[in-house]
Amino acid sequence: MLMSKKKILLVDNSLYITGAILSALEISDQLKDKYTFIYILPQKSNVFDLIKDRGFEVIGLPMLEINKSYRILFYLPKLCLNAIRLLRIINQKQIDIVHINDIYNMLGVVLKIIHPRIKIVYAIRLLKTSYIAQMYSTFATLVKRFADNIFCVSGAVQKDFGGFKYPEVIYTAIVLENLPPWNGLNDPQKLSILYIGNYMKGKGQHWAVYAIAEVVRVYPLIQLTFVGGCNDSIQEEFKKELQLLATELNVSKNLVFKGSTNEVEAVMKTADVILNLSESESFSRVCLDALNYGIPLIASDCGGPSEITDNGRQAFLIPNKDFRAAAAALIQIIENPENARYRAMCAKEYARNKFSPDIAKLALERIYG
Repeated sequence: MLMSKKKILLVDNSLYITGAILSALEISDQLKDKYTFIYILPQKSNVFDLIKDRGFEVIGLPMLEINKSYRILFYLPKLCLNAIRLLRIINQKQIDIVHINDIYNMLGVVLKIIHPRIKIVYAIRLLKTSYIAQMYSTFATLVKRFADNIFCVSGAVQKDFGGFKYPEVIYTAIVLENLPPWNGLNDPQKLSILYIGNYMKGKGQHWAVYAIAEVVRVYPLIQLTFVGGCNDSIQEEFKKELQLLATELNVSKNLVFKGSTNEVEAVMKTADVILNLSESESFSRVCLDALNYGIPLIASDCGGPSEITDNGRQAFLIPNKDFRAAAAALIQIIENPENARYRAMCAKEYARNKFSPDIAKLALERIYG
């Protein structure tokens, strides 16, 4: 007699495509033969089509993001109302497990208070240096108190989160290639550099502009392409600041600003180098993808990237906020492309061993039960 699959409600606050939501989809894909996943997203999220295209049911809730505006006054009432709505969905869909996809989403805590028998799993994805830094300890205490199971996406996050019987680390699993292997660095003096990430402060794009301004003094034909979205007026303003900075540094001709993409593998494989100078990363999906596809990577030592790159053994790991070190790494790649290719090839093998989908799948099966 076949046993029915457990049903998992996966709750994510993503308003747009992020590494967190892509990682959640990978989890779902890896385990869909054993579990049924239903997604809960904010009603205003633009990720609905992506999830439906991957074959999963998705339901919207009127979630309210925590921020410093007046809307914080409505957060607790809205949280309680959404917990009641979620409880109705749990009963209607006969949900067995609720998976909350980050520490700052308190729906799991409230659900556990009003429905103690439901199993709550928390995936912890943020460092203390995140945008909720002042509330991190409070949220961590509540999650530790009410969650049935907790896992962290990196050792850096595990260290920040602490406690709870040392919650295990379950790394985001790699996605195997769908396209032909990378074949870059054919003309190093015309180096094509790619920077993927939404235009927002903390993602480090301005450090990249400063780095390019250093390199063009020696190699004027290099090009840096930014790929990312603007999801509010603040991000639009930051993008304009980057463009103005490029003009001030006289490197506008060396920069290209593009919108977001769902074709990450295809876009990455057009580049010679992947650059990621974030100021704080709990993991970094971009860094993992670069290693996985065998593309030379320059990343800042800001948490997750050091862990992903084996403390710089598998990539060019530079001090955080040090654009001159980034420039020096770019020049090193230009002047010794064969070494860069070799390191990237070794990194590819390393990533596929350490971040194997099979490892993540077995770990999550233990947690879900």
